[in-house]
Amino acid sequence: MTDDLDRLLLALRPRQAELVAEVFPPARRREILAGAMREQPIPAAPAPTRRGPRPRRRIALLLAPVLAAALAAVVLAGALTGSGAQQAAGAVVFHRTASGEVVAIVRDPFVAQRQLDLAFADRGYRIHVELMPVPPGLVGRVIYADQQSGGRIEPLLRGLCASGGGGDCRTVGVVISRSYKGAGTIALGRPARAGESYASAASAFATGERLHCSGLLGAPAGQAQARLRAQGIAVEWREDVQAGTSSSSTSPRSAPSGSYVWEGVMTAPGRVVLFVQPRPWPGDPAHGSLNDRGCR
Repeated sequence: MTDDLDRLLLALRPRQAELVAEVFPPARRREILAGAMREQPIPAAPAPTRRGPRPRRRIALLLAPVLAAALAAVVLAGALTGSGAQQAAGAVVFHRTASGEVVAIVRDPFVAQRQLDLAFADRGYRIHVELMPVPPGLVGRVIYADQQSGGRIEPLLRGLCASGGGGDCRTVGVVISRSYKGAGTIALGRPARAGESYASAASAFATGERLHCSGLLGAPAGQAQARLRAQGIAVEWREDVQAGTSSSSTSPRSAPSGSYVWEGVMTAPGRVVLFVQPRPWPGDPAHGSLNDRGCR
């Protein structure tokens, strides 16, 4: 802020720029800006002590830069306030359906949480919408919800993309019932940034996920390891071994020989946990064969 005002003052009164620091030091500039943002009267600066009479012409010459700086502080405060309001208004798009429900679509899945809260509050809703990183098939889906009585909040997307539900699996938003009067929190999935771990996960072989239609569901573990390594995907292994009526799980460092892929979960972009067993995958709906629907 100090550098910007120095440039402003220099442009307004180039021959008096060397006197700015004397009558309008940085502390005084911060004081004026703070007063402007609080919409309170700006306190007068203490009169400097100096020996001898002060020339009137010098005071007059310095008055214009000081007033200009004060005006700049007020304009800056207004710009900051207006910017926040505009960002809040643009963070979420609202429209009302023919049945009276309100659809709220988050325009930017990476928008700051404060802007989301302001956008809903500006419409009179006590709704906290939190966005959490998830794999592609869960974008827009509910991670958790906590609602008080007085209407309902539902995700804009109905059904599960991860179960082959189809439709638009990318839009993030909620549907607010016409009678909604309560307060609530709803966490929705958003795309993950590079390096983020997923807050929730679905099958890595589900519709929209990284390994969907890869042909690795049911494949030998060694084959899966070679394919995924070539694609730059890091693999963690979990092997379930059945012994009579009991089973145990281990975490081998590499693909277990003689085992087959029964399931997989993406934990972050480029990282997957594969669950394997030392017997062939059954390939029936109970064990995820629906994830292969539409692949052939």
